[in-house]
Amino acid sequence: MFEPGDGRRSVSPLSTGRSSPALRAPRRLEDAVAQKDKTTRRYATAIERALSSFDSTQQEWADYIAFLARLQKALHPPPPNLEYLPHAHNVALRLAQCLNPALPSGVHQKALDVYATIFSFLPPPSLGQTLHVYLPGLVPVLSFASLSVRPIFYSVIEDHILKLDSEHIRPATKSLILSLLPGIEDETSEDFDRAFHMLDILRKSSSRDIEDGSDTEGKDGYFWQCFFLAVITNPSRRQGALAFLTRKLPNFTPSEKPSDPSQTEQSALPLAAQAAINPEPGLLVRCFAAGLQDSQILVQRGFLDLLVTHLPLSSPVFRNHVRSKDMVLITTAAANCVLRRDMSLNRRLWSWFLGPDSTASELEDGAPLSPTDSRGNVSQKQALYFQKHGAASLEKSIMNMLAQQSHNPTTRAKPFRVCLSLMDRWEVGGLIVPKVLLPALRNAFEYSHTSSPAQLEEVVRSASLFFDGVESSLIWSRLVSVLLSSFDLRRSAERESSHGLEFLHFVMDRFDVRDEEMLLKHIPNTVLILFARLAIVLSEKQNESERFMALVLSFAQRLLRLLPPRAFGQERNDGLSQSSWQSKSCSSVVKSLTQQYTRDDFEDITIDTEKLDRRCTAEYILQSVIKVLRLILTSNTLMNQLGLITDCFVSIITKTPNSQAFRDADIHDTFKHALDKDSLLQDSATEQSSFLVISSIMSVIVASVSGGQSQYFSHGQIMELQTNVLNGIWHHLSPFRPKYHVEAVRLIWQLENLTKAEHQVEARLALLVGDQSEIDGPEIASRFTVLWEHTMQSFNPRSEGPGRPLSRRPSVMPTSGELGGEVDPERVLTRPLLLLLDSLNVEGTGAADVVRSWLQSLSSLDRVFYIICSKLQNDMNNFAYEAGKKEARHRTRRNAEQSLNGVYFCFQHLRNLLRNPNEHMWLTLSNLQFGFSSNSKSDITKTDAIEFLSRMCLKTLALQGCTVPPSLQHASLTVLQTLLTCPDASLMKQMEVDDALIATLSKALKGPIGALQTVYLETISKALKLRAAPMQSTFAPPRSPLASHRPSLTVEVPENLPQRVVSTPPPELLSCLRTGLSSPSSRLFLEHWVEFLDQVLPLYADAVFANLLPLVECICKQVSGAFRYVKHISHSTQERIESVPISTLSSLLHGLELVLAHVHRQFQSEEIVSPIPKSPEPSQGFFGNISGVFAQDGQHAPPSKTSRINSRLTMILSFQDAIRICFSIWSWASNESGRSDATCAATISLNALKLRNRTRKILENLFAAEELECLETLALIWSRPKPSQEADSAAVFSLLLVLDGSRPKNTVPVIINALYSRTNIDVLDTGRRSSLTSDLSTTEVAAFLLGYARAIEDDATDEIWSECTIFLRDVLSNPLPHRQILPSLLEFTVLLAEKIDNTNFGELRKMRRELGDIFLRLLTATFTARPLGTILETPASGSQLSSGVSDLVQSLLYVMPKLSVVLQSNDRVSTAVNTISGNVMTPASHAKAFPENINKDLLRLFEHIAQQGPNSKHWKKDIADAFNNSRLLMCSADLMHDGWYPVLRKWALSDKDRLPELLSKITAPSTAGIMFGVGANAARLEADRRTQLTLRKTMLLMLACEQDTFVGNLTQILDKLVDLCTADSSSSPSSTTRAEVFMVFRAMVLSFSPIHLSAVWPVLNSNLQKAITTCLPGGHDQEIYSNLSLLQACKLLDLLTTLSPDEFQLHEWLYITDTIDAVYRPVDLNPVALTDEAAEALGMENSEHSAFTPPTISNNTPGEAGARKPFLGNSVMDGADTKAMAKDDFLRSVLQPFFSQLSMFSYEATYSMGVPDTEVCRRGLLEDVLDESTMA
Repeated sequence: MFEPGDGRRSVSPLSTGRSSPALRAPRRLEDAVAQKDKTTRRYATAIERALSSFDSTQQEWADYIAFLARLQKALHPPPPNLEYLPHAHNVALRLAQCLNPALPSGVHQKALDVYATIFSFLPPPSLGQTLHVYLPGLVPVLSFASLSVRPIFYSVIEDHILKLDSEHIRPATKSLILSLLPGIEDETSEDFDRAFHMLDILRKSSSRDIEDGSDTEGKDGYFWQCFFLAVITNPSRRQGALAFLTRKLPNFTPSEKPSDPSQTEQSALPLAAQAAINPEPGLLVRCFAAGLQDSQILVQRGFLDLLVTHLPLSSPVFRNHVRSKDMVLITTAAANCVLRRDMSLNRRLWSWFLGPDSTASELEDGAPLSPTDSRGNVSQKQALYFQKHGAASLEKSIMNMLAQQSHNPTTRAKPFRVCLSLMDRWEVGGLIVPKVLLPALRNAFEYSHTSSPAQLEEVVRSASLFFDGVESSLIWSRLVSVLLSSFDLRRSAERESSHGLEFLHFVMDRFDVRDEEMLLKHIPNTVLILFARLAIVLSEKQNESERFMALVLSFAQRLLRLLPPRAFGQERNDGLSQSSWQSKSCSSVVKSLTQQYTRDDFEDITIDTEKLDRRCTAEYILQSVIKVLRLILTSNTLMNQLGLITDCFVSIITKTPNSQAFRDADIHDTFKHALDKDSLLQDSATEQSSFLVISSIMSVIVASVSGGQSQYFSHGQIMELQTNVLNGIWHHLSPFRPKYHVEAVRLIWQLENLTKAEHQVEARLALLVGDQSEIDGPEIASRFTVLWEHTMQSFNPRSEGPGRPLSRRPSVMPTSGELGGEVDPERVLTRPLLLLLDSLNVEGTGAADVVRSWLQSLSSLDRVFYIICSKLQNDMNNFAYEAGKKEARHRTRRNAEQSLNGVYFCFQHLRNLLRNPNEHMWLTLSNLQFGFSSNSKSDITKTDAIEFLSRMCLKTLALQGCTVPPSLQHASLTVLQTLLTCPDASLMKQMEVDDALIATLSKALKGPIGALQTVYLETISKALKLRAAPMQSTFAPPRSPLASHRPSLTVEVPENLPQRVVSTPPPELLSCLRTGLSSPSSRLFLEHWVEFLDQVLPLYADAVFANLLPLVECICKQVSGAFRYVKHISHSTQERIESVPISTLSSLLHGLELVLAHVHRQFQSEEIVSPIPKSPEPSQGFFGNISGVFAQDGQHAPPSKTSRINSRLTMILSFQDAIRICFSIWSWASNESGRSDATCAATISLNALKLRNRTRKILENLFAAEELECLETLALIWSRPKPSQEADSAAVFSLLLVLDGSRPKNTVPVIINALYSRTNIDVLDTGRRSSLTSDLSTTEVAAFLLGYARAIEDDATDEIWSECTIFLRDVLSNPLPHRQILPSLLEFTVLLAEKIDNTNFGELRKMRRELGDIFLRLLTATFTARPLGTILETPASGSQLSSGVSDLVQSLLYVMPKLSVVLQSNDRVSTAVNTISGNVMTPASHAKAFPENINKDLLRLFEHIAQQGPNSKHWKKDIADAFNNSRLLMCSADLMHDGWYPVLRKWALSDKDRLPELLSKITAPSTAGIMFGVGANAARLEADRRTQLTLRKTMLLMLACEQDTFVGNLTQILDKLVDLCTADSSSSPSSTTRAEVFMVFRAMVLSFSPIHLSAVWPVLNSNLQKAITTCLPGGHDQEIYSNLSLLQACKLLDLLTTLSPDEFQLHEWLYITDTIDAVYRPVDLNPVALTDEAAEALGMENSEHSAFTPPTISNNTPGEAGARKPFLGNSVMDGADTKAMAKDDFLRSVLQPFFSQLSMFSYEATYSMGVPDTEVCRRGLLEDVLDESTMA
């Protein structure tokens, strides 16, 4: 894994033996002392007696001094020839405890005196061999020592430790370095020099095998390697390390230039520098990287200074010794310093990157700069220096930052911020930015796919700052390269190609590309390259991906929209003649541009061969776009892209007036050929493409003739194209092609605006309408009706002029003013309209039927009458003018005859229109206003159309003479007869028509009146009858034109019911109706079928119910099919589907409403006929009282009750089908996101608006008839949505909120009735009961009530308050029937309380109090009706509770956080908390199935209970019972971590004595009173298990709470651990608890900050060393440490090496080799670390039997930071197997691999500079705590 720079590694394996004998003291020094003489044993006894005084319960610091004095006295005088101090481990332990930072300095001084005493009489070899015993207590002193203590400490170290042999000091070198560094942190302190001198002595003494006496140059490499490791691992001591490095670090610059190139690389460095990086140069790099990443800016500044002075970029260390990854590592650390935005750091960083001036000014040949060189020359040399030495590594560094797949926006934004700062110096940024720009932008693009909008915004903010600082030319060179690569990859790697184009769109969306240089130069050039390449691609005649084309063209469209007109304007200085442009070759220009933009050294665009100005660029772009447009128009597969390419073309044309390229292109022939295609007018899948061709051609023509453009198309060419364009548009007006109706109408008026002077559109439309045959007549008539309707809807009527409507209609498409000129649609459509009305002269034709049906319900019928009446008035005025001329000329007579003929035709049209008038027609005529001239020409009176026509008829009849034909008089009399039947008789009566008719007839009888007199007499007769009629008007107030045709679902009951007539229609009638409604041939005549259906339905009478379902099913099926087509045309899809006119859907919906209305009236009439039982109070239904019903004699017997039930069931099922289909239509029409085809957006929006209004009205009628059943149907849709109808489900409440009859005060009672119908139906009247035909459960209805209550506004609460409270009180009076919905009602009550808080109606205080009472009673009723005791006895299946608990728990989870809202007072909240706790927590915690019956939801509920009732004793007792239950440890680790931790945290924080109470249960080990035999073992096992449980629960509390929560109990915890460490195999509790002791140590390390653990380390070190020592052969106390105890001890050591706390690093050498010797161990070096010694002792012969595989550090290759995880992860064997395994096998197969690899593993983790994964460590401890197999 590690590759040292010199490539040399120690070849000695760990088990090769050594050349010298082992120089170590025995681990049990008591053994060595026992072999001595009697004096020595007496000496040992005195020491033991002195140590025993420390066991007393001392509390005062003065006692410590006394005990130390007693110990010091016992130590003097020592026996002669004493090698090892008796009881050395205990002495060292007590001395270390006396050096606790919490004790005063006097204790520290006395302890150091004792140390000095011991060291003074121990021989140096003995002290060296026992250094592992004494040094751990000494090394932390300097970090907290006072000024009076420091000199004593320095003396002890200097006089005794530093004088030891280097072989003894070597293992502890890193520890000694860390211990001395705090002394040199403050360079101004008094003892700085002494501490520095001692550190330097350590540097000199650490070298081994020094041959040259005192000359240590080049021999201190080991010290520096340890020093680098210390800097890497210990941030708190880096300030002192920096002071030492500044003075003593070797300089890594070359000592001199080697004269001989063949000279070795090492010779370029001084000997001291070579030694410092040997054997691992990577440590030097990591030392600097760690310093540069320090949180303190002073440390960063110091290490940057060191980089500049000692380790420049040109150092041979980087070139020859370290790997490229190490170079990237230090470069990354240095570059990140710019994030500080500190000028001092940046200045030093530039010095390191660019080199000092003297260094940067040297060329390769070593020639220095002359004094005359400019500063620019120096900068150039600095840039060359950086390019040679640092550019590659910095580039790789930034690329590594960009490669990180972090979801943290700060991490993702860091490389952009670094790059932005690097651009401050062009020497650096100029080399780096071109390489990283594109990857950086791609990184932001990739992040956009996985991040939230807020996260992306943060990253883009930093990226935009970086983007804005980059040169425009560089940006677009990279974007063009991406564009070209997308073209190249479109076939071989389509996904990558699309990805690149999406990236370009992302750049356009998120970054500012509106720089002036971009707009005027780069974007036009990019557009030119794009279209030129696209033209080449399309000319290959291969099928291109539709997605690729859409992405490319949309990108070009966006670029063109950015460009201002000046981007294509003529430059002032350069004129461009026509000939010069024509001489240029587009392909050569594009090729030159492409080469410029794709060059690696791209800086700016300069075309060497020729000058390319803006106008030239525009002409070339137009030339390429026209070529692309031609290719797409001639292609059969790319028609869908016509809209995009046309938009691009129009965008260029509007910004490039008078284009020569356009003029020379002769695109007219291409358009003509495209319009001549036979497929353009075929009914096939080419409908969309054919319309796009027409639309595109029209867009080009309109753009080319507007805005001051030159004449690109001649008048003749436009006229030639106009006919084909209009034919194509006329084709798309067919009702069977409804996709582009609005767009087609818009194109017609655009065409009219172009050619209005010639009236070409009017003439062509008249020709198309007039040229109809018997076969295509209905189709042509239908097309004109489409044109008329959409034109009238979009036409904005003028505010002046007679006869204009008074109301303005909404506009759904551009008006004539938006089309570029003034267009008069009525003028254009008058002639085609009159030609269309001529079809009414011939009855029985298809065209006549279509026109008559259209006129019956035409919303713009007033415009039709206005056109006819206006023409009639004009012709009459013209006739009067011509007839009034005195001179009788032929021309005058001809004009008069023509005027009379016009009058006759107008009356003929009026006669046809008024042949079968309906209410809508009369309303239209009555609302239409005209000006009618009286005798005085200046007097014009306003009249309605009825009076106007009557006067015109009388005026026509008053004309006498041979010039007036009888047919005209007959027509006028016929129209007048129809007008006399007008419902508003008062208007005609006031005109005294009869008098005028009598006078006219009297005058006419004097002449040859002939047969006309019979018509006169009929008319006069009707007029006379009108005179006798009473003066009243039957007109209703003005309303919607369709109102008269909408059926009513209510019934008006006459006072005298007619006798029931039994009818038997033919059985084939229903089949004929269904066939007619579903036949494709009847699509245009469905209005007639619906009218026929309305007429025949009364014939069925009672039999209608038997035939209802098939009829409704047929209609719904046809509605569904038509609706499917409407949805189909709103998407761009190639799927073929049968076309259906939009009018078909409206007609079918109308027919469906007619059927349902008739059925409902029929059912109501049956109820009226049936006898009504007497009742003291009349029954109130949803539709009001039905009164005035009297039984009639002679009636038929009423239908039976069963028959009525069946009839109602049938009707309801039909209602449900209708509601489903209508709701699906309404939901789609209300959701614009479901429509994706932008080419027909206007048409689809208009259709959606119509359908939404129509279906809403039907749904309102259905709700008015059967509100309960309809509501249940919607509730079923909401509760059980199909996968494809989830959006529809969400729209249910939106519908209810917009229906007129569904106000909350009406809807909530209905939902309550639905609940009663399923819980207690007997309390409802018959009319309020549900038929239960909807498969809704009670809980679903309750959930629907909750959802609706959430959806309504807060202000609507006053409407439902009384109904809701009455309902809740009724439930409380008898809760058992409602027990299934009681949890939902709890939520409902809380929801009401929340809404009340947001309103101010009524007496709020009283209402809140009332609601609180209801809630408390409801809570009690819930637990009474649904007790949980029995249910909670069953274990939960996985994470799910049983069905009887889950809904209640979910409701309580919603309720608990809002108790204060509904209850208002703390007492009530406490009552509710106690109730919930007693009914949920108590049975759950005391159940036999505990803890299997607990899941996360229940624990979340417990947490809410604890939060709402912090002072309640009930829940605390329940949690205490659960915590004290030994089965708690049986739950899973996930449940404990996610569920129990928050609960235990709140429980522990509620009382500070939780942990002390728990610790008080632990008893100290004792051998007194121990029995013998079976009883003794049982008692011991019980004590062990009890202690283990207590310790594990202690750990649970510590892990559950935040760090340092129990810091006040740290001493108590430590005391208990010290007591338990004295247990042996025969005590009670026994040494079996030793495993839990080590686990508690792990918990303490994880739960307390390192600053609080100073008192823990002596005890921890002592016990941990004892445990590992027992693994050695012949070790003592092996029976005390079981396999589990040893395993936990190893896990503790593993945790410490993983977390590596600062103070533990001082002791780390005791356990592992923490220096470079872990990897590069000398052959003759004896292992001192415990793990290495144990590994060698246990041997390697059985290592293949390892029970686990060591984990690897994620991403922990050297130089790459990753998460550090414990070595002993989850790979260790099961606890039961560990207990059962023989100890020798356990040591060899499990611990020996761990011991042998731990040092290497720890070194690798340090080398990787990884961050410890604390969460994994905590999770591992939790799993061990919950492992019951490891308990006694």
